Amino acid sequence: MKISLWLWPCLCFAWRMGQMKWYCGALFCILMHELAHGAVARIWGADVEVMCLGPAGAQMVLREPLPEGMPVFLLHMAGPLCNAILAMVCASAFIAAVEQGGSAELTREFWYQGCLMNCGLAIFNLLPLYPLDGGRLLLLLLSEHWGYGRAFRILYIFSCLFTLFLFFLGIYLVQYHLVNFFLCMLALQCFRQAVAGRRYLMYCMEKNRGNTHGDLRPGRLSLCYEDESAMRLLERVPAGQRRDFSVVDRSGRLRGLLLEDELWSGLYRQGPDASASQLLHSRTKNERKVERQ
Repeated sequence: MKISLWLWPCLCFAWRMGQMKWYCGALFCILMHELAHGAVARIWGADVEVMCLGPAGAQMVLREPLPEGMPVFLLHMAGPLCNAILAMVCASAFIAAVEQGGSAELTREFWYQGCLMNCGLAIFNLLPLYPLDGGRLLLLLLSEHWGYGRAFRILYIFSCLFTLFLFFLGIYLVQYHLVNFFLCMLALQCFRQAVAGRRYLMYCMEKNRGNTHGDLRPGRLSLCYEDESAMRLLERVPAGQRRDFSVVDRSGRLRGLLLEDELWSGLYRQGPDASASQLLHSRTKNERKVERQ
């Protein structure tokens, strides 16, 4: 678990504004959201490489991608579902506290605010904007029809416009209460993650683009496992060189030969998290289509 340095000034600001307990409660809900993602990833056999807690959100990076389909869907839905469950627990506790009555007003306020926080996190993360969970699910859906590259560019533009709107909304609401400044922090956090994802993808593409196809150096054959992602394979290709891969499973059995051109086309169609075995399976489908034609 990594903690962003920007978290500490935000904690001091929340303490100064008298909102320390609510800010810590929001961070706890965010942490539970990310832990739910990590638990689903571990269930499907993927390990968490790093989890970073920032001033207005958290980010989790997996060491290897999950298989497409239901595992990826459950991975992105785990966080909002966790917040929805926590919201129902807080709502039940709030109703029980109201029925008991008494002078425990602080307890009722605690459960009421907890319900609002978790409902807000669940709804916000389901918005169809990258890098939120709803945006990642929409990216998977659109990439099936338009390809990963085109779908990512469209979502990236709309996400940047939304974060710009959220940032200026926070600035406008600051005149009513300084706590609304955290909306600006949330917008910056979303924009930073979206730009980081785009820069990482473009960096690997520019790094491996090299010269023209006629000037490329002779290709070399490397060994890779069938569960390695396309982005990790591209990172192993030196700039200006061709590199093909012999795909094997963990027991050493050969699964097929993956050419670099097929790796690039698979990156565009299925995204950087597609595994080598998925790229081979996609190539088999394309060969069958060509034979039918």
